[in-house]
Amino acid sequence: MSYKAELFSINLFLYEDSSPSGAAAVTAYPSIYERLQARYGPPADATALPSGLASSLWKVSDTGIEMYCHIDPAPTLQLGLSHIARNAAYEARLTS
Repeated sequence: MSYKAELFSINLFLYEDSSPSGAAAVTAYPSIYERLQARYGPPADATALPSGLASSLWKVSDTGIEMYCHIDPAPTLQLGLSHIARNAAYEARLTS
């Protein structure tokens, strides 16, 4: 994604599983989470629900690393990298 001709966010959808349980997305999240935590320490924010929905955020210098485990409409693991200040400017534009 870009705003004012500057790249600020890249999002990758790493796993998608059409099975009802979403096994690939749900199983991959903890593994990648552990690797990110080993590299960057505990996340600044993390949420995990019994349903399998989960999110986490690391702030590394001026980069945000976000990871989500989506269950609906299809089980998917999303990993995003964003420039924190540029992302904030984009989000501020959405609320004004």
